[in-house]
Amino acid sequence: AAQQGYEHYLSRLQSLPVVRTNLAAIYLHQGRYQEAVRLLDLALMEAPSYAEALCNRGYLAILQGDPELAVVYLEQAIQQSPALVPALGHLVTLYRQSNRSEEALVW
Repeated sequence: AAQQGYEHYLSRLQSLPVVRTNLAAIYLHQGRYQEAVRLLDLALMEAPSYAEALCNRGYLAILQGDPELAVVYLEQAIQQSPALVPALGHLVTLYRQSNRSEEALVW
């Protein structure tokens, strides 16, 4: 139901980063990564500092096996919204996995 609502809303109003990000999150959970990436990239073109889109894009990069790209997006997300818990958690996990624990302390 949520997916259809967001798809309908997005078809009517093409420039809403929040709608794109929320629909991308649904696609992400469905395993539809390419569609999620497309929507998040569009959202970030419209609103480059939108922390939730940056966080979700970073999480997708993790799922797609690109931890370096994930770090870039997650650090940007935290810079925009320092209390964004999912971004912090993902970033700390990436730092620990790559033996960069000292950098995790910064965040």
